[in-house]
Amino acid sequence: MGDIATSLLASRSRITHQVRRLEDQGLVKRGSMPQDRRAVLAALTEQGRTLGEAAMSTYTECVREHYLTRLTRAQQAAIAESFRRVGEGAEDALRDGESRGGE
Repeated sequence: MGDIATSLLASRSRITHQVRRLEDQGLVKRGSMPQDRRAVLAALTEQGRTLGEAAMSTYTECVREHYLTRLTRAQQAAIAESFRRVGEGAEDALRDGESRGGE
């Protein structure tokens, strides 16, 4: 759960709570790693994967319909470049945190 929490910039307890709720709904299953039983793994179930794919499809269509159609191709390209740079910055920040001993 620590890796998930770090990548989402959330607390471990918050992620544990959310994963527990998803598990109760049959969307995620948890287990432990054979080589380190203290570590907890979370994986989507088939039902979770199906729901996630449907949600992503709906999200993509809504973004396209409500936002992207209002922009020119040049504006879309500028936003894409901005998001790419922000993503790189977030990845750099995560790497820096890990190199300083972060979780």
